[in-house]
Amino acid sequence: MAGSSRIRVVIRLALLGGVIIVVLYLFVFSRYGFMRLKELEAENAGLENRITAVEAENAELRYEIERMESDMEAIERLARTDLGLIKEGDEVYRFVEGDDANAD
Repeated sequence: MAGSSRIRVVIRLALLGGVIIVVLYLFVFSRYGFMRLKELEAENAGLENRITAVEAENAELRYEIERMESDMEAIERLARTDLGLIKEGDEVYRFVEGDDANAD
């Protein structure tokens, strides 16, 4: 009889060990487990950094919009540099590079 109860104890311990292994596996590697949690935390940190960068860019653009709405010198500078516009009375010099310069 002692052998029979000893076998039952061994079987129960084996089952308990199996259940513990399955639970640990699910806790660590499942879709909702610890490893997935770490992946999501890393992804979240990356997204938060991106949000911070976009918010900074938005602030710069809002400042630029405010300047363009109120500062005539900024508008003129933008028109001259980005659009190549000239003011009445300005002298314009054209520089030709390469073979076209010797054509005359």
